Amino acid sequence: MHAPSTARLLILSLMLAAGTGCAAQKTYEPISAPMQLPTKAALTQLGQRPVPPVPPRPHTNIEHWTFEGQWLEGEEAPRRISALQEAIVSTGAQGGDAQLDCLAEQGARFYLEHEVTPEPRLGAYMSVRCGGLAYPTTVMGAVGIQGGSPDATDEEVLALLLPRAKAQLAEVLGERAEDTVVGAWLQRSPGKAAIGIAAMPRRARMKTQTLADGRVTISGAIADPEAVAVTGLINRGTHGWAECQVQGPPSGFQMTCGLDPKDDGAWIDVSVQRRGHLIARTVARAYAHREGSAGIVYPDAKPAAAVGDAASFRRDLLIRLNEIRQSAGLAPISLAQKQSASLDPVTAHYFAASETGDENTVDLITLGTLAGWDIEGGLIRDAHVLGMYLPVRRDAQAWLDETLERPIGRRVLLGPWARQLALGATFDRPSPGLGALIATYEFMEEQAVAAEAQRLVARLNAERTARGHRPVYLVDHMPELDEAVVRVSAGVHPGRALDDAIDAAVQRRNATMGGAWTVAAKVDDVPFADDLLNTETLELAIRVAHVSLEGSKWGFTVVLMTTGRGPRQRPVATRPSTASRL
Repeated sequence: MHAPSTARLLILSLMLAAGTGCAAQKTYEPISAPMQLPTKAALTQLGQRPVPPVPPRPHTNIEHWTFEGQWLEGEEAPRRISALQEAIVSTGAQGGDAQLDCLAEQGARFYLEHEVTPEPRLGAYMSVRCGGLAYPTTVMGAVGIQGGSPDATDEEVLALLLPRAKAQLAEVLGERAEDTVVGAWLQRSPGKAAIGIAAMPRRARMKTQTLADGRVTISGAIADPEAVAVTGLINRGTHGWAECQVQGPPSGFQMTCGLDPKDDGAWIDVSVQRRGHLIARTVARAYAHREGSAGIVYPDAKPAAAVGDAASFRRDLLIRLNEIRQSAGLAPISLAQKQSASLDPVTAHYFAASETGDENTVDLITLGTLAGWDIEGGLIRDAHVLGMYLPVRRDAQAWLDETLERPIGRRVLLGPWARQLALGATFDRPSPGLGALIATYEFMEEQAVAAEAQRLVARLNAERTARGHRPVYLVDHMPELDEAVVRVSAGVHPGRALDDAIDAAVQRRNATMGGAWTVAAKVDDVPFADDLLNTETLELAIRVAHVSLEGSKWGFTVVLMTTGRGPRQRPVATRPSTASRL
């Protein structure tokens, strides 16, 4: 049995932990980026190595596929062939699964027509059409014969096919048979016969339910003890997407996603983030449809000219992508030429590592891409990465269509603040087809600092209100803090700048004051200390600055603030109080 090549689609947002300082501190240690990303040298060295060999995964390009078969007709399941079920049980695996038997039937039908197994995208459609979710860990395979007598009985055909099917199934299962669910199906046509097989880890199963109000729920348990978060995205409309609501820990979660009122159906991506990793990996795909699985249709392929090299692929993709962004009311995105060229040598390594399960190399390349060492034109505020392999074809339009069919693909390519795109391409490595490693970058905008400060105060007030406290008393006029922001932007340590600002403000206002500063990747990442949340009456002045740090192409947000106990009729001058964080 051949496992299908995995078109791994990854998405990652860089979420850096906030660093902290205190206003009264007089010795200031240098500030470094909260997380060290792979160096440019590490990527360069990887790109100079030979691409590891990957076992061939034969696929074919089809323009159309219609779902047919016994499992898709009526409400009663067809009779299973006992010999197939006995073969599954003899391996130690679990059989009798309706979705996997249906998937095996589709795979057998496909094999009879094309003599290969379905590529991952079609396999995902088959999985959801059979009433379940699609998992990247599912293995589809088939064995077949030609030229047999059309009058042969099923038993005679099975006598020829079962030994080969058992051998391939045992090879796939290895030592994991007890943890695996297997579906099998015998499919016959005049002069041909094939056994289709579908296998997946039992622990990966999730349940989905479509509700009458246009919502869909997905529930399951992630067996990985290192899983720390489950996230979900659903397509919305022609170009949009939305986050799903998740309740419970990964070990027992329920996710709720809502269909757009105008959508009959939409894809959902379920991802898991592991402890110590910034990369959220797709573990399942679901399809929400108002009328049930009968409405799921595999889209016909659109004929398009093939691209022959990375430059033509980048050119064609950028033109088509910007046409879509314009129709969605989004600003155009430009190509980061230098960064794209630096990705080309490592792109084949990325897909080879994805195929063989080498997560360390996948992480190295993904994080190194996020670092944006060759990005020009500003400080990076945020970045997203995805990799998608298109089997067999070299078609920019098909690659874009398949990527934007996924909500995580939309999030990367159709982000409203994305301004530059870097694209590394590989052709026929590690397998026939076209692979693209893409990153989109957002940049710090100085005119946004006032809005960021307002957003921070709004979030703080919302949390104070939830705790039964009044909103902060906001002090707009604080020239000392304005001067501190200018100094921080010029390279002065935030702690020193804030200390000096508080000293001057205490003398001018004759008031009790404290203060704090923090450094974060984004203003939305800034945490709040208990004093800010629980002090009954609080006076606050707040400013935001964008800074660069040595050894990083990213910009970081510095938040400076001064605090008091609210308006006083008889203020008392003091030295600044200490604060460990916002």
